[in-house]
Amino acid sequence: MVEQIAILRENLDGGLAVVVTDRKGACSGCQSGGGCHSCLSAAAKLESRAANPINAQAGDVVKISLSVSYLIKGALILYLLPVACLIAAAVIGGRMAEGLGWSETTGAVLAAGVGLVAGEGFVMLLDRGRYVRRHMMPTITSVLHRASGGPESKQPSCCR
Repeated sequence: MVEQIAILRENLDGGLAVVVTDRKGACSGCQSGGGCHSCLSAAAKLESRAANPINAQAGDVVKISLSVSYLIKGALILYLLPVACLIAAAVIGGRMAEGLGWSETTGAVLAAGVGLVAGEGFVMLLDRGRYVRRHMMPTITSVLHRASGGPESKQPSCCR
């Protein structure tokens, strides 16, 4: 289980919530000894949706979790599906090029571009599907600290 600390920004309909977390890479490997503060920039924040079965409220510091298997499946879909479509289309385009009067390279390159776009389209269609969205979405598992002054009172940060 992959877990991360977040701030619940707002509740949405359907038991969902918008959470804000720090990007882990903002301070990874930093040798500045805490003097950098790059993690306070807007680019260091990641906003995403999470299932909210425990009914946490806006401003709460929460723990969000995602199953490792769903994380791996999501990465495979996001990265490998477009590449697989690109390679398959390039092979097919290379073989079909002679029938169209093109060189094998031209057919392979043009078809590879079409395959890449089609692969990205498949990823977007899968992302819009209800099953994939619901099962590959992080879940709020616990409230670590209740909000005292509203959602603007605390900002998640790796900075001390």
